[in-house]
Amino acid sequence: TELEALLDLSQTSGVPYISMFHWQHSAEILEFNRQFDIKKIQSIRVCLHDDYSNDGITIREDRQNLFGAWLDSGINVLSYLALWLPFENISLEHSTVVPCPQSHLPIYVDKLFTIDGISVQITVDWRKHSDEKFSVLTYDDQPLLIHHSNQKIQFADREILCNQMERLTQHYYEFFRQFPHASANDTVLKIYKALFLREGE
Repeated sequence: TELEALLDLSQTSGVPYISMFHWQHSAEILEFNRQFDIKKIQSIRVCLHDDYSNDGITIREDRQNLFGAWLDSGINVLSYLALWLPFENISLEHSTVVPCPQSHLPIYVDKLFTIDGISVQITVDWRKHSDEKFSVLTYDDQPLLIHHSNQKIQFADREILCNQMERLTQHYYEFFRQFPHASANDTVLKIYKALFLREGE
């Protein structure tokens, strides 16, 4: 609702609205888009681990301002998936959420979507003492690994290294280098609608 109000305000005032989805500018995603055919993607499995819990049960106090595992990380995943899929038909098949008993924010989330006929499973886990982010695709009937933390792609006997600079620095460098290129506002709306989609909708 807030996003729609911002887009309306942008249109009536003539001031451009831009959503910065920094994961769309990650080196490994840009390299995948250069070297691979997105039409050959058959399924997608994404796992994101962040070290945001000291005890494996509660979210650290200094990370509670991120509003939980799904809002913080789900938007990142959905934004780069929107580079591959048109987000015309989306359904949330299953959702598991484990809340932090103190903040009641999600500390673990597992969601299974069908997006434009593609099975997409996204797991965000803040309970483990690790910082590891990767996507596993079924690509042309073969497994393909995109390792976001190490900025590399592994497919068949190939390993493509993309880590020319620190990961988040790379994201923002590419965003501003390409500025003001951004996702169209109708795509932005689709991403946010997927983020807030409820099971069975």
